[in-house]
Amino acid sequence: MSEGRAPIDNLLRLGLFRDRPVFEAAQQLFGPIVVPAHIAAHSPDGLWGFMKGVGPKPFFFDPMTYWLWLPPKFWLRGSEAARGPDLPMPVDGGQIRPAFAKLLDAYGLLDAATHEGDAQFRSLALERLPSACLDFQRRGIVPKTTKAVSKYAAILGIDVDDEGFTPSRLVAPYRPLDGAAALADQRTLNLTTLDAIDPTEEVWAVVALDSARIFRSLDANQLSELALDRFAGIGLWVGGLDEHHASADDLRRYRALVRSIGRPVWLMFAGYFGVLLSYDGVCEVSHGVFYTESKQLQGPVGSGPPADRYYIRALHRFYEPTRAFQILELIPEFECTCPECPDLGTLRAASVAARTDSIRRMDWIQRLQRHFLGSRRREIEAAAALPLEDLLQELTDAKAQVDAVPRSLRSATGLEADHLGRWLDALR
Repeated sequence: MSEGRAPIDNLLRLGLFRDRPVFEAAQQLFGPIVVPAHIAAHSPDGLWGFMKGVGPKPFFFDPMTYWLWLPPKFWLRGSEAARGPDLPMPVDGGQIRPAFAKLLDAYGLLDAATHEGDAQFRSLALERLPSACLDFQRRGIVPKTTKAVSKYAAILGIDVDDEGFTPSRLVAPYRPLDGAAALADQRTLNLTTLDAIDPTEEVWAVVALDSARIFRSLDANQLSELALDRFAGIGLWVGGLDEHHASADDLRRYRALVRSIGRPVWLMFAGYFGVLLSYDGVCEVSHGVFYTESKQLQGPVGSGPPADRYYIRALHRFYEPTRAFQILELIPEFECTCPECPDLGTLRAASVAARTDSIRRMDWIQRLQRHFLGSRRREIEAAAALPLEDLLQELTDAKAQVDAVPRSLRSATGLEADHLGRWLDALR
């Protein structure tokens, strides 16, 4: 691969409105914003105010239709804390988490969810989703009330108009792929979507594999059956694939799948290994401001804020801050030199202060997030500027530095670089 390629796009997935100051301060470090559709359905005014605060930034929706094929326990009240009741369909409307009730209503499926059994509900979903899902996205992000315009002008301290936001592309509805029947459903969703779009509209499809086990059964013929070549690009989500713990064999299959798609690939949940797959056809990776680099399909849809995490760029992974600082003391060469990280003493002091003061805690969280986004941007720029061989040598050197630390110290801090070894095996 020649040097000087254009950097891939780093997309930020919206999780919490409270992250707006980081999105605004770091907007030069990332590309379009990915907006989960249930957030848009539940909080249109809040989302519109968020986008006004961030500034002129492209966005598009993740239609989030996969959860319609999950057991209700994953989207009923309490499921965000993994305590959703294990109820069959139909479900009582009051049991549905408000954001998902709003999205069901927007997709014309709320009545079906509360009155129909599982099979009939999903049959109606296949029938209604393509047009309903596209129409929802076409409406974009607009304020629901005139009161919202005044409210967010006061919050942001700026004059704002009531102009809305139009997505930069549309995304077809999708379901988890876990066998032949699921592939047939996805083919139906894809073909019906293609029939419902205008030739001027840019539409991407999604391939959402239920788990890494599906790698062995999704071949070129099945990819063709999904009509992927008729879409502008493909979102790829392998449920539960954690780049840091996946085997080298799974990572090789992941890489082969990316290559086999034959269209621009957006990795919907990815980290640095995903960035390295830019050499194999990946043009976009997305994640949260310092979370959601991997995600299971079969699990609670949405959850609370993540724990504090500090990103060590040389190891390309997050650590609990205290542990991260211990690792950086062992290997000072791994220390960051970005504006957010003047020295370890300053970082430690900020971490301690954040434990007892809510304002300092928010400042600390935002500092961690800005540090990560700057690190990810530098990773992406390096991947665009250097041959893959040079980046693999960096991984080799980092692993050697870790292995040179006495085993007792590595054990005490939880320091290891096994994931770098598996990445090397998968990429060579």
